[in-house]
Amino acid sequence: MARCHGDPADPRADTYADAMQGPPRRPPTFRPRATLALFYFFGFFFLFAFLLAAPALWRGFQAVSADASQWEAAQTAVQHAIAPRLWIALVAAAAATLIGGRTGVLPGSR
Repeated sequence: MARCHGDPADPRADTYADAMQGPPRRPPTFRPRATLALFYFFGFFFLFAFLLAAPALWRGFQAVSADASQWEAAQTAVQHAIAPRLWIALVAAAAATLIGGRTGVLPGSR
């Protein structure tokens, strides 16, 4: 005879605990919130880093001709200009991910 779940007064229930369990539950659906949050964070980081670094990269690219010494000087100048801006991009990416996730604006976050 089949087990009957959910009805404590059913005489077919094997034990009181079996009757109290209720119907069998389906396994939870997979919701990759943490994975999506990481993708959003790194996407925002690269976007903000590019937007903050683009002016310095453009100035360095325009100032350089084909001479190797100018390329090295421009490369170090661009690195020094971009280094402090990466922290700004990191904080902005974290803020955008947190705010977007909490408000439900980002798809898959809520």
